[in-house]
Amino acid sequence: MKRLILLFFPFLFCLAAAHAIAEPLDVSAQYPDPVGKSLTYLQESGDRLSLDQAMAAHAGGRFRASSRAVPRFGITAQPVWLRLQVQNRTGKLAARRLSLERTWLDVVDFYVVREDRLVQHWHTGDNLPFSQRPLKTRYFAFNHAYAPGLTTLYIRAETAEAMVLPLYFSTSEQFYSREMGSAHWYGILYGGLVVLLVYNLVLFFNLRSTRYLFYS
Repeated sequence: MKRLILLFFPFLFCLAAAHAIAEPLDVSAQYPDPVGKSLTYLQESGDRLSLDQAMAAHAGGRFRASSRAVPRFGITAQPVWLRLQVQNRTGKLAARRLSLERTWLDVVDFYVVREDRLVQHWHTGDNLPFSQRPLKTRYFAFNHAYAPGLTTLYIRAETAEAMVLPLYFSTSEQFYSREMGSAHWYGILYGGLVVLLVYNLVLFFNLRSTRYLFYS
């Protein structure tokens, strides 16, 4: 009986490991929500890793599967590497947009890898001029035409602020629709603040009470 139990534990371990492997994103599918559960990640613990070192770390089993749609690592966290794969079964190029939708990330590097070879690299982040971004948006995003087959993406993010990484995979149209929805909410917020400002200024000029000026 003990021998059967000992033989059963490795089977459970392999099953759990297989379950932890992130499934590739499909260009034919739609992902309206963040795709954090489709990626694996690694936090740096010393010197900055190069892409080759990150790839070797993944081959060595050091990346962990993400259990959250939006990975979070806290304030002043060490730089994080994200890895995900994209599957294209359409037989033709498929243009998609990958975006990290937090504006305060200091440094962001996007790497596109095919058959263990670097195909494309973008270097961006809040520390760099806006004019150097791959796309002129408030988020960090890039477009890529995915060839048929499997493509691997590596993203390195570094910031002194809260390390929150909502990663989206969508078409450019879906991206702009989501961005406009966010802009509308900001419009409502700032519109409400302007109304409060004007209201209290009117009270100040009419009642001559400095409390309303201070409030404004």
